Formats: sequence, C-alpha cells, structure tokens
Amino acid sequence: MAVVDLAAGLAFLAAVCIGLSTIAVGIGLDRVRADHDGSPVFAAAFVTLVVSLVVFWAAALVRGVPTGALSPASLWPFVLAGVLYPALFRLLYYTGVDRIGVNVTGAIVAASPAVAGLLAIAFLGERFTAATAAGLLAIVAGAGLLQLADEAGDGEPEGVETDGDGASTDVIVRELAESGARDLLYPLGALVAVGVGYVLISYGLDGFPDTVTATAITQTAGVLTLLAVLLRSADARRQVGVVSGHRAGLAFFAAAGAVVAVGWLSQFAALGIGSVVVVVPLVNTYPLVIAAVSYGLARQLPRSPRVVAGIVAIVVGASLMQAF
Repeated sequence: MAVVDLAAGLAFLAAVCIGLSTIAVGIGLDRVRADHDGSPVFAAAFVTLVVSLVVFWAAALVRGVPTGALSPASLWPFVLAGVLYPALFRLLYYTGVDRIGVNVTGAIVAASPAVAGLLAIAFLGERFTAATAAGLLAIVAGAGLLQLADEAGDGEPEGVETDGDGASTDVIVRELAESGARDLLYPLGALVAVGVGYVLISYGLDGFPDTVTATAITQTAGVLTLLAVLLRSADARRQVGVVSGHRAGLAFFAAAGAVVAVGWLSQFAALGIGSVVVVVPLVNTYPLVIAAVSYGLARQLPRSPRVVAGIVAIVVGASLMQAF
C-alpha cells in the first residue's frame, strides 16, 4: 500500500508540474508581449528546453549513464524523436498557448495518446483493444463537447453577468470564443508531433536500458534543432535577445523548463515503482490542473459544464489508451 501511495503521489506531482509549467509559459508570454512587439514563442521554447536539458543530464549523471549501450543503432530513434518532440512540439504547443490559451491547448494536446496509440498499432504491432476503442471514443466526445461549448457560447447561465461586450466571462469559454479554426492547427500539430515522438521513443526504449539517459539524449537533439534555427533566423535571435533582457519573462520560462523536467522525472520514478494503471491516469490529469489554476487566477468557478466535461472526457480517454 505504501508503494502504491508513493507512486500515486509522484504521478500526481508529475501532473501538477506539467500543468504549472504550461501556466508559467502562458504568463511569461503575456509579460514579454506586454513590453515588446511580436510573439516570443521561439525564445520560450529555447529557454525551457535548455533548462530541461540541464536537469535531465544532471539526473542521468547521478543515476549513471549506460555508456556501453550508446551506439548509432541505439540512439537514432531518440535523436529523430527529439526533432519532433520536444523541439517541434514545444514551438507548436507554445504557439497554441500564445494564440488560444493554456486550457484549450492543453486539452487538445492531452489527446496525443490517441495518435501514439494508433501509430503503435500500425507500426509496432500493438493490439487494438476494447480499452483503446473506448479511449478513442472518449477523446472524440471530449473534443466534440469543447466544440459545442464554443459554438453555443456555453458558460453563462441565466443571471450570470458577461463583460461589457456581452462576451463570456468564463475563462475557458472565452479562450474558445477568441480562437479561430486556423489557430487550432498549432495544438493539433503539437499533438501529432508528440504522438509520433512517443512511438519513436517507445521503439528506441525496447533496446535501451535507461529512460532518463534516453530522455536527456532526446532533449539534446531538440536543443540542437532549435540552435540550428537560432543560427539561421534573425527573428529567432531577436526573440532570444528580447527575452534575455526581460527579467520576468526569462524567469517564468526558466521556471517552466525546470518544473516540467521535474514532472518528467517524477513520472519516471512513479512508473518505476507503481503500475501503469495507477500512474498514467493521474499524470493525464494535468489539463485539469491547468483549468483549476486558471480559474483560481481568474478568481471564478467553472461556469461551463460542457467545457469541464470535455476536458474530463479527454483525460479519461487518454488514460484508457495508455494504461490498458
């Protein structure tokens, strides 16, 4: 029982860290944009990745790097995965956060196990089970509920005030209402990137003995990818220069990178001592953490049953696809 409780605690810590990291990035983007023109998304991705890289390599060195297992044949899946996830993923994910908001972006990307699961069935020979089917249906239903909330302007029951323009004051419904169809392509692209990245990492881990070192290698490939963009793009260099001189923005991005790395390490530790059935559903509650913190910062209670139900459905669906 104590081991199960510890695994559950570590898994919930991972969810809290992933949720808080997303919130921190959203706040950092807002702070920088308030003082400078243009979006600092690239700088946010670069800073968070560099900080995460330091944390993961420190953890890998403490645990011990399996140098005997390092070879081109064993490393290529992690290197290729790093280009997609975290590099491309963070650029698309943070662009979604910047354009749509943390809640909608987090809820959409939480469906990534659907992509990873279908690809694993197609390319890794994994079985399509009843739990997989139920998880897919729950994710589709959750996405549908979010769309219905957007179209219906859900969230303002009779007697609840709106703002001066008649717009919803519910923080998540407002994010949905202010987003366009094209904006949704960013979190959808991030969802695909992380889904493909998971499959590559899963394939690589079949012949590699240490998840932390594998993740550090993946993060290294991601940083090198963004570094190549930085060297070729004047706008990327401008963003990094702006954020480097913006104390608040830099602090939020650095904190986000450290916190999400701690979240990943907590997830690895939880999986090491607990069952997937216990750990995965708790880790996948991070969109609920994002929503709870967002409502707390806005000092309001949820006013849209459809939005809450949609996020919960996506969380349940993702958990079913990963845990069984």
